[in-house]
Amino acid sequence: MNQLRVKPPSPEGGTWVRARWPRRALAVALVLAGGMFALAMAPSRAAAQATVSGTITDAAGTPVQGAQVRIENLGVQTVSGNEGRYSLLIPASRVAAGAWVVTVRRIGFRVQTASVTVTPGGTVTQNFTLASDPFQLEEVVVTGQGLSQTREKLAASINTVDAQDIQASKELNITSALAGKAPNVEITKTSGEPGAGSFIQIRGAKTLGNTQPLFVVDGQPIDNSSIGIEGNVGGTQVENRAMDVNPNDIQSVEILKGAAASAIYGSRAANGVVLITTKSGQRGATHASLTSTYTFDNVTATQPLQTQWGQGEDAAAEGGTGNLAPTASISWGPALAAGTPVYDHATELFHQGHEFDNTMTLSGGTEQTTYYMSLGYTNDLGTFKTNSAYKRISTRLKGSHDFRSNLTVGGNFAYTQSNGDLVQQGSNISGVMLGALRTPPEFNNWPYLDPTTGLHRSYRMPNPTRLATGRGYDNPFWVMYADTNTTAVDRTFGNINVSYDPFPWLSIKEQIGADQCIQALEHAEEICTPRVRVRQIFALPGMQELQWLSFRISGNDVDCFRAGVAREVDHRVGSGHGHGVVLCRILTRRSVRISTSICV
Repeated sequence: MNQLRVKPPSPEGGTWVRARWPRRALAVALVLAGGMFALAMAPSRAAAQATVSGTITDAAGTPVQGAQVRIENLGVQTVSGNEGRYSLLIPASRVAAGAWVVTVRRIGFRVQTASVTVTPGGTVTQNFTLASDPFQLEEVVVTGQGLSQTREKLAASINTVDAQDIQASKELNITSALAGKAPNVEITKTSGEPGAGSFIQIRGAKTLGNTQPLFVVDGQPIDNSSIGIEGNVGGTQVENRAMDVNPNDIQSVEILKGAAASAIYGSRAANGVVLITTKSGQRGATHASLTSTYTFDNVTATQPLQTQWGQGEDAAAEGGTGNLAPTASISWGPALAAGTPVYDHATELFHQGHEFDNTMTLSGGTEQTTYYMSLGYTNDLGTFKTNSAYKRISTRLKGSHDFRSNLTVGGNFAYTQSNGDLVQQGSNISGVMLGALRTPPEFNNWPYLDPTTGLHRSYRMPNPTRLATGRGYDNPFWVMYADTNTTAVDRTFGNINVSYDPFPWLSIKEQIGADQCIQALEHAEEICTPRVRVRQIFALPGMQELQWLSFRISGNDVDCFRAGVAREVDHRVGSGHGHGVVLCRILTRRSVRISTSICV
């Protein structure tokens, strides 16, 4: 897996330690993509199929995008495009001369129908003008297990968030994109750093334990856990695993509350359900799209700091004597002499952040097959000067094939690979802002390594000579460059489904799906000497053994970590001696679900 870590200046020329995470080949995904594309491009009996097309607008004449157009009795449907245009293809096997009812539905509008007469090989033009519906009682919503129903027939509360609202938010995390989109849904983002997780609550907390709702993607429940490797008051921001879903692949989101959720998914849905429906291909011509977004971030509000008083602890600003205390942790000592250089420690850690988000899609279909393929690449570089980044590569393959007029087989597979670099935060001596804001105005935090000894220097230990002496609060540049925190994720999830309608009044759907996530987290603290950098490696309890991680130390390969085994590496070169700490967690989570739905 590619590393996002940025190397700091290395005046002493030591060898930096790197962990090599396993790469996941995309061969299976490429084979599936090629097979599905070949199947979709196969010759069809286009000469005998019929076409119904037209434009959908509202009362003001504005094109309506995303409206569902369906001929119920023939089992065909499509969705209107950006300019409100639609094209509904009726397969040759289903074309029968006569009048058929075309139904148009869209959130916020009343359902409208029209009767059209089709003939084999014929083309019919039918335009629609939709009237607004403030109560939205005729809206079609997904209720679970892939089933849909009109809102007016439901006895439960379901909120719908449209794809346009999600994409307009420009959020990389689907959970964050739901903020402010549905009533009684509270979204809390952990921080503004790249890859920051978000927590969601529906109708408030109902238990003292986990209050997160269940996430379901195309009928497949997925894991949305948030796992870190340190305590509650320190460490780094934590990711939530729903962020592995590319928001650009989402068609709609339904939020189920109360008994309506637990009736289908059981006790794990006690806090509600977030139902995500991804985009699908439509019968007709092949459509290709490329969506690219670039944003930049700047820190616009920082904590104002005083620049009149030096390091000390006698509260000179409040009338004290202002005695100098070289190891004091506060900055209210004697007044600084005129001309003394001062530094703005509230802003020196930041620069402009950049975010790139790109998604390429290919979709379409024939009279029997539909397909949708997407490839997404996200690169988010944070506002901290280094080691603050998040990168995600995602791909999705989704398709269906009608073997008979009443038998459809579909598949939906997604793969996500992500890795990130995080910065220490919170109430701990390595919290990057805690150390920065406590630094006296006259102390220059750069360089963070002493030019003579090569040791970590801080405002309470400006000229270090020994490794064993504490530094008080860590130098914030040392925290960013040497105190590294990385996360790496490989995740695959999806399902295969079969839909069979033996009678017009009976529908049977069988689905089998799986979700596998391998997440590796590493926290490393390095204490440096001019000649060597060394780490101590140990595993946390409950780890699953996966592999050996090899570290290069002063030219020697040392196998120093095995999941479930703790060992210390103590490497000496001449008089130089150093050691550090690494916390590693490698977690594997798997779930398989088989479900059957019968609808009468």
